[in-house]
Amino acid sequence: MGRYTSGYSGAYDGYQRAKESYRMDKSGACKSNVLDMLSQYMDEIEDELREMSRNADCTEERQEIMKHLEKMRNMMA
Repeated sequence: MGRYTSGYSGAYDGYQRAKESYRMDKSGACKSNVLDMLSQYMDEIEDELREMSRNADCTEERQEIMKHLEKMRNMMA
């Protein structure tokens, strides 16, 4: 059985705090911090999705994951 995180709270909260700071201080250091925290948050999401795919019990489960990944990819286009 897979072990998944619940809500990405640490990285997501850090990302949100960095965004708040950047809104007040548009310095390069704050921007860099936002990007670093975003990368950390997205890495957590990627790791969880990878684990979900590995732990899928059937082809249809993997297809469902892929369907949602495709929707996210298209959302950014």
